[in-house]
Amino acid sequence: MKPWGPNNQLIHVVHLRAPESKLPSIIYLSGLGISMHYVKPLLLKFVEFMDEPVEVFSFDFPGYGASESRNDYNTENLESELLLLRQVFTKSRLRKPFILIGGSLGGLLVHLYYLTYPEDVAGIILLDPTPSTVFERESPVVADMDRTERIATELQIKVDTLTNNVTNLETNDIKTKESLGSIKHNLLEIDENYVKDKDKLVQEKTNISNQHEQASVRSYK
Repeated sequence: MKPWGPNNQLIHVVHLRAPESKLPSIIYLSGLGISMHYVKPLLLKFVEFMDEPVEVFSFDFPGYGASESRNDYNTENLESELLLLRQVFTKSRLRKPFILIGGSLGGLLVHLYYLTYPEDVAGIILLDPTPSTVFERESPVVADMDRTERIATELQIKVDTLTNNVTNLETNDIKTKESLGSIKHNLLEIDENYVKDKDKLVQEKTNISNQHEQASVRSYK
């Protein structure tokens, strides 16, 4: 894990070094939601089948795989992704120019990085890349993403409401238990006082009976 993300967030990096390699370094950018858990074994196999040593690099984007989540996903866009790539590639000290390989959304980012920083790139390989028009406002994908975001927001509101209700019920349950405990304590005190008063009444009754008997004896004499 490297503190190479936005605001020094931790990024899960896979870096297969090869200091003796004379080939350009290879960087692989995966598609959306694909983590290094699946990618790393493929990269190891790739290195194994190469005829000579080669440096290979990849990483989990923030919020995916083992990398830390972003603080605010509303700030995420293609420009921020390119800045992230530039930062990660620079801090990894990869030898330039390197070869970029990208699949799906990673393919789109590879293409955009090449167009933005052509001096860094020796070549690109695109594997079923996401079209650059996919994020335009008229795109059905954007409409689906907006609808998904609305649904997610509504679900989050319902979850928050349910959580608050459960918290309130738990709080009320604690208060109810405390009230019941207080009532039970008061009843015990009342019961103890009743027993004491009953004993006093029995004693007074006994005393009165004794006094009556003594008075009756004196009258008889």
